Amino acid sequence: QLNQLSVSSAQGLILRHDKLQAANTFDQPHTVVPQTFGEFKLSKAGLATSLPPASLVRMVLQLG
Repeated sequence: QLNQLSVSSAQGLILRHDKLQAANTFDQPHTVVPQTFGEFKLSKAGLATSLPPASLVRMVLQLG
């Protein structure tokens, strides 16, 4: 729960790769790229998600 706040919508981006050692280089600048993340559920109780290992997720929540 988000301190009694109501979440009306959410959007997410995830940065991850199947290979933990993957990296962008000058020769391959798009090896690891942000992708849309929608693996979450909104309810009156709040927001629930399960994050993949070795990932970075940004969530933008609209309150109201």
